Amino acid sequence: MDSRCDRQRRRVGLAWFWYKAGSTDDNEGLLLKSGTDTKRHYTLGNYSKFIRPGYTRVDIGGSMPADVLLSAYKAGGTDSTVVIVAINKGSATATVPISIPGGTAPVSLTPWVTSASDNLQSGTAVTVSGGSFTATLASMTVTTFIGK
Repeated sequence: MDSRCDRQRRRVGLAWFWYKAGSTDDNEGLLLKSGTDTKRHYTLGNYSKFIRPGYTRVDIGGSMPADVLLSAYKAGGTDSTVVIVAINKGSATATVPISIPGGTAPVSLTPWVTSASDNLQSGTAVTVSGGSFTATLASMTVTTFIGK
């Protein structure tokens, strides 16, 4: 069990982080001193805006290039939402076949992209056929695909 001192230290640590994050222009926090959002803020949104409490991480199929990271999540209960987050950390565009195993896959998924030029920008829906789709990921992007 945490002692009162341990809890206080964590609070001070968090307070210092948020103070530091908004008091400099070193791009280490979610906002710059001017109040401008950083790419880190939008990238956090690729996860926090779409993956909600109660969602469960699930397996995802497909052949992944070395510079691509994928994770997938499904809502629980009667909610059929599927969320896939794809990170292309490479310097080239990547085409990735993705399959959504188990259960009913959505008919389409809407991509939301954070890149050097996009700030959590929604794109054109991608068609899902037979539980699979092909994602085209621009270089150095984080893309969240969401569908029901």
